[in-house]
Formats: sequence, C-alpha cells, structure tokens
Amino acid sequence: MEHVAFAFMMSRRGLVAAAVVSVFAISLAERGYPGAERMVPAAFLLVFITVLGYGIAGRPLAHRLGLAKDNPQGFVFVGAHDWALELARTLNSIGLPILLIDRNRDNTRRARMAGVGTQTADALDEHLLDALDLSQYTRLVALTPNDELNSLICLRYADEFGRNEVYQLPFSNDRGTREGVSIDHRGRFFPDGETTYSRLSEMFRNGAKVKVNTLTPQFDFEALLHSNGLVVPLLVLKQDGSVALFTDQSRPSVSEGDRVVSVVLASPLVEGGPARAPDSDEGAEPEGVADATVDT
Repeated sequence: MEHVAFAFMMSRRGLVAAAVVSVFAISLAERGYPGAERMVPAAFLLVFITVLGYGIAGRPLAHRLGLAKDNPQGFVFVGAHDWALELARTLNSIGLPILLIDRNRDNTRRARMAGVGTQTADALDEHLLDALDLSQYTRLVALTPNDELNSLICLRYADEFGRNEVYQLPFSNDRGTREGVSIDHRGRFFPDGETTYSRLSEMFRNGAKVKVNTLTPQFDFEALLHSNGLVVPLLVLKQDGSVALFTDQSRPSVSEGDRVVSVVLASPLVEGGPARAPDSDEGAEPEGVADATVDT
C-alpha cells in the first residue's frame, strides 16, 4: 500500500497539460486573445516547480512511508546452503537485513522458516533485478561452491551495488590461485584469499560456529585473533551502524565497542580433521570468546 501511495504522490503531472496548453496557446494567439503568448512559459514554469518539489520531497516522503532508509547496511547472499544460512541468521540477529537467493527450494524454505528473507531464483536471471526490492541492501556476497558462477554473479550485480560492494569466496585451491584473473572480472575475495568454500565447509562440518564478539579493553581484536582455536574474521559492525568486510586486500579498522563477526572453530584444522588446540579442552570455546559472544 505504501508503494501505491508513493507512486500516486510522485506521479508525473503537468506534461500533458503543457502539451495541451501549447496547442491552445497558438490558437488563442491567432485569435488575438491578450496574454496567450504567456501561457506556454507559465505551463513549463509550473512543470519545473513540480519537478523541483518532487525532488525535494521525494526522499523524506519515502522515509515517512518506510520505503527508504538513511544508511542501509543489508546483505544479499547468493547461496542458501547450511553455513550460509547460519551466517545469515547471525547477521539478522544483530539487526542487519539479509536476502538469500538460491535456486534450491528446500534451501530457501529452510531459510524462510528461520526468519530470513529469501528469493527462490537463479541469480543470473535477467528479470530478477526488476522483481527485487534492494533498498535495504548495500552489498552482495556470492557464496556458491562454483568459482566461475560466483564471478559471473559479481559482474552481473556490480552496476547495482558498485564494484567495491560485490564479494565472492576466493578461488578453490584445487583450481589454482588464478592470479591472472583481474579484479575487473570477479568480485573482491571475502573474507581473505585462502578461506575457500571447501575450507569453510570443512570447518562447519567439524563444529565451527558463527560468533559475534564485542571488543573491550580486556578483549581487543588481537586477543580475538590469538584465541585458542581457529578464528576467521568476516566483518565488523561499527558503533555508528556501518559495516566493513574483511577481504584479501583490506582489513577494517576496529575499536572498542565494535562487534566482530567471525567463524570460530575450537580446534584448528589439520590434514585429516581438526587437531586439538594446545592448552585447551577438546570442543571448548576459544579462550576469551565465550564471555563476549552472541550464539545463534
């Protein structure tokens, strides 16, 4: 209903009137009516004032109707498999809007049951963008197991989100580093250059969890990274509500009070499975993590 109200209030007015006035002004001027020559300029002045008014009032009106936000920080995830859903649920729990896109109806059904926004579709469908309301979302992350598909998705959505806000998992190790692939032909590698789909899947199979840690003077970012176990930071939710992602080429600045979202595995991975971390109990939370963590 809000969309209808906004469209009604922002609909074009004056163009038809200006065209009709132009026709009548010529006829009236030929018949000698005084002031007829001023009708066309007056009509176009009215159109200009209307357009100016819509430009000034459009954004506040959209906010009042709940159709726009000042600083949207949502994510579009392509891929709704198990650990993508866990990540989406965690980000939802801290107030970040999430949309999961997947062709698999079972995956999207589970996501909907978990309270996460979904779209059952092919992310490369040329008509999909027309069907989506992306006003809440600032960035896209391609999380499928197919490297080439992830790159194509990032290229497809680069115009919508901006080239700096489309991300994908790094290329799988068994396919080489592909250093020759330009950033212009793929998304930014998230969360680093080594944590591939296969590695993340292995971590979650061995009990990894998505954790949210609030940084304090006693438990800063370095303490989080050096906790017992394996910690892969994904993003930082700043105190001002903005979000910054970790990539292979950038590490966001963090400060006290920021919240860091990470994948945490209590025992580091080694060939053949997880190894017991030194000086820690098997299956225990990394030291210093549990007290400042929100589980999902």
